[in-house]
Amino acid sequence: MGEEKKIYKEEIEKIDYLPIVMIDDGVAIEFEWIGEGLSGDYQEDDPEDYPHLRFSVYKIKDIKDIDPDPNISFEFGNCDTWEQVDDASYCTTIPIDTSQETLEMFLKILMIEYKEEVQNGYPVKKLGKRMSWINESWIERWFPIKS
Repeated sequence: MGEEKKIYKEEIEKIDYLPIVMIDDGVAIEFEWIGEGLSGDYQEDDPEDYPHLRFSVYKIKDIKDIDPDPNISFEFGNCDTWEQVDDASYCTTIPIDTSQETLEMFLKILMIEYKEEVQNGYPVKKLGKRMSWINESWIERWFPIKS
């Protein structure tokens, strides 16, 4: 994370690109901040703590479970059409002030890892535990700069 600076709640409220979501073929992955820090809830008065982002994975519900109303929205966030994938919501070590561009790269990595597993209905708990450690060094590994 380089030179660390303390992040205060009033600064958090100014980050306008969160939550951030990527959707691909019936799978959605979202980064959001729900108040988590180093050891549970973010402790603003603890100089060692910083706000951690959480990722959650969603899928389009089975068509048989969706209301047949033709006006129903498939927009992400509509609880009538989307459901959270079991064991696919994890706190990360990603600080809340990570750039939007970097978060988008993280979302691409998560989507590559999760999409097929979710579409096939495979359990993803072990995958989620591993992916919760995602950090900037992963970007270099997944998307090496070609010279």
